Amino acid sequence: MKIVINDHRKIFGVQKEFSKVFPNLKLNFTVKPHSIKSSAAVEALSSSKTIGQCRTIHNKGTITINPEMTAGEVSAHLSDVFGLTAIIERKSENRWVIIDLADKQTLLNQNLSKV
Repeated sequence: MKIVINDHRKIFGVQKEFSKVFPNLKLNFTVKPHSIKSSAAVEALSSSKTIGQCRTIHNKGTITINPEMTAGEVSAHLSDVFGLTAIIERKSENRWVIIDLADKQTLLNQNLSKV
């Protein structure tokens, strides 16, 4: 999957594209970098904001996300190339659980797993 990143795109548009491929995962952009040690109380940005309002590096381009990537790899690429702080959450019964950035399971496996 390729997702176009530019300052004019809305967060919800990027989230929708991601969820089409990974329906049991959710991509959120956050105010502060996500720490592996503190996964609680992460402040997600409003999905109505533009990408330009949420980032520190204003490169435009495309990110390729494939099912073999980990949540940490996706998060690192979004941060390094586009200045975005992102987390990925997995649907677990009736709630969403933040995937630890150190978790080595692929997005495909995370999307298929039920906690």
